[in-house]
Amino acid sequence: MNLIMKNKKEIYTFNINDEVAVQLTDFGKEILKEFYLQFPKDIRPKVEDKFITELWNLMKIFGKYIFMGMDRLPFKDNIIQIRKRD
Repeated sequence: MNLIMKNKKEIYTFNINDEVAVQLTDFGKEILKEFYLQFPKDIRPKVEDKFITELWNLMKIFGKYIFMGMDRLPFKDNIIQIRKRD
């Protein structure tokens, strides 16, 4: 992972294929369950509090629900955790 220092803030470079993790709110769980309805029942994952996936997939699933002024948060405290690369 490249680390760039700019204006005394850390900026990390990562790929959209890198894994991220979020703690889902009840609203986030609803979104995820709805998304997985398009797949056969036998391959749908169990929806739990913590969701780990690639960044591109997180954007695909939750993107339309994330905007300035949103009144319902899909992720606890709006936090997305990024897994550090070796």
